[in-house]
Amino acid sequence: MLATVGLISVLAYGCTGQSAVDHGGDLVSEEGQIVFTRFTGSPDGSDGADVYLMNADGTNQERMTDAPEFEGFPAWSPDGKRIAFVSDRDGDWDIYTMKIDGTEQSRLTKGGAAWPS
Repeated sequence: MLATVGLISVLAYGCTGQSAVDHGGDLVSEEGQIVFTRFTGSPDGSDGADVYLMNADGTNQERMTDAPEFEGFPAWSPDGKRIAFVSDRDGDWDIYTMKIDGTEQSRLTKGGAAWPS
């Protein structure tokens, strides 16, 4: 569980001297696509968010995740073929990956970590 909290903290807050608002990974792919978090809120008033992808010029915005829970802090894989992100869709904070078309979403961790207060 402590390892999951550590990994989430690295994704959420950056590392190695990066500013606290940096998520710790590249936002722009080599193809010029940007992956980002958009806060959506949910009908019950909780703070929801999803991962989006768009061209660097702002065109072709596409929602990549669609859950009422928070999904965000995306980062490109080193080869540019997958996106890592954090989600609490299963009730706990875990790290997931997906293909850049939004398919093959899979959970990498199963830590049962609570969001640090």
